[in-house]
Amino acid sequence: MPNFEINKKFLGSMVKECKKKNPLDPNFTSYEISRIIFQLVNGNTLGNITSKMQVASVMAALGYLHYKELLSYDAGTGLFKLKVIPNWNLKSFTGLQYHVLKEVLPKGDLLNRILEERNLELISEYAQLFINIETLLRKFTLMQSFNDVEGKDVIFVGDDDLLSVFTALLGDANRITVLDVDERILGLIDKLSEENDLNIETLKHNLMFPLPSILQGKFDTFCTDSSHCLGGIVLFVSRGISSLKKETETAGYFNFQTVDEAPLMSFQIRRRIFEYLTNRMKVVISCALPSFSYYIIPKEENQMLTEKFLEALSAPNFEKFKPLSAYRDSSTFIEFYPYFSMEPATTLRITCLNSEPLITGEFDKESEKEYGPIYSWKYLKEKIKID
Repeated sequence: MPNFEINKKFLGSMVKECKKKNPLDPNFTSYEISRIIFQLVNGNTLGNITSKMQVASVMAALGYLHYKELLSYDAGTGLFKLKVIPNWNLKSFTGLQYHVLKEVLPKGDLLNRILEERNLELISEYAQLFINIETLLRKFTLMQSFNDVEGKDVIFVGDDDLLSVFTALLGDANRITVLDVDERILGLIDKLSEENDLNIETLKHNLMFPLPSILQGKFDTFCTDSSHCLGGIVLFVSRGISSLKKETETAGYFNFQTVDEAPLMSFQIRRRIFEYLTNRMKVVISCALPSFSYYIIPKEENQMLTEKFLEALSAPNFEKFKPLSAYRDSSTFIEFYPYFSMEPATTLRITCLNSEPLITGEFDKESEKEYGPIYSWKYLKEKIKID
């Protein structure tokens, strides 16, 4: 039985040979090949194999495995199955779905140790709030599934989550750069990069100002998780778009979850907001995954919020019960987001081609006259005529 290690060489060779059978399939990628291989570990019927690839491409992949003497077929059950359990080499993977990655991840202990170092005190003015490890892996695999990491120049526009470190450990990017205003975050990333030979570039930068010219138009992919207000989202996404290369298709990732300021949260208004933003910035929303990003509320924040809630419950009856008082003054973070949605955030992927940032210059008083304050959205309300 041949040695069956899933690594960059194996996947690259398989894609190269199989693509000769169906060269026009845009989804014939290492990621899709890896998905098929995983589905064959325990056996699967042909009709139950899921893939973005065309039928002809799936047939080519199965044929390749068959002629390499790696695939068996049971006529009684109708199952195709691998003859040997493969050895997964994830460093050179284009990507795996989260549950696959979690099952075979050889660096799980290392990633958990890295997250233990992410125990910094949150700075409310930076709108910091960490996502959990499941979300980190989901985001990484989402980016990988669209081929937005391997061999690409990737920039993280703010990274208190340390997603850049996960991406460098598990992916095969050509270049990874991190911008952040928090020196503590940058110092931690530098430390982890040096310890694990990751070659992550870091730069302190306040996104209220345009990106340095040396970073504009240099990247294939940007990833950001801004403050959860429309002004902050558009500012961070605008900076991300300004970092992307021109004359080639690029991509960006960001979260969309806002303070529930009526009437901004209705479906009709959200649709008009997205239509406005996509038209102005000339991007296409190619993927939107609701309830995708889960945030970790710090223990002390949760305790303070609980205490305030119990205090509010001391009201003699429901008519005098004031739920908002459970938020007010409980902490800087909670007070900052009194109407913060508790639903996990939607993660979006945008496809860009010569796209234009909505905010280009310094976000100063003059900019506020045009775009509105960073933590409000008077400008958008006026532009899309929200009542």
